[in-house]
Amino acid sequence: MTTARPSTSAPGPQGPRRVNAPWMDAVFTAAANGAAWLTLALMVGIIVSLVIGAGPAIQEFGLGFLTSAVWDPVGNQYGGLVMIYGTLATSLIALVIAVPVSFGIALFLTELSPGWLKRPL
Repeated sequence: MTTARPSTSAPGPQGPRRVNAPWMDAVFTAAANGAAWLTLALMVGIIVSLVIGAGPAIQEFGLGFLTSAVWDPVGNQYGGLVMIYGTLATSLIALVIAVPVSFGIALFLTELSPGWLKRPL
């Protein structure tokens, strides 16, 4: 009579194997570093472009434009403080509305939603 030896591997489908290829890690590292440097270079380019484009306005009105609330086209005096304040106030109102809504949606999707809705999302 023959004896059956137990299998050393677990039955059933095995999970995905990790490919051991050190060159892939090096390629990914180089690509990630390249993307980071490209992003930094683009940001510097945008800042330089904005400063160059704003040069004539800064020479004409000075940096006091940012802190002055006066807007007098007849007297050729312009201040951007009111517009900056309006932008910041509008952004703050948007955040006050959006943050609780987004947390509520995230909480619903992770904790409260039924299984048939969790799977596709």
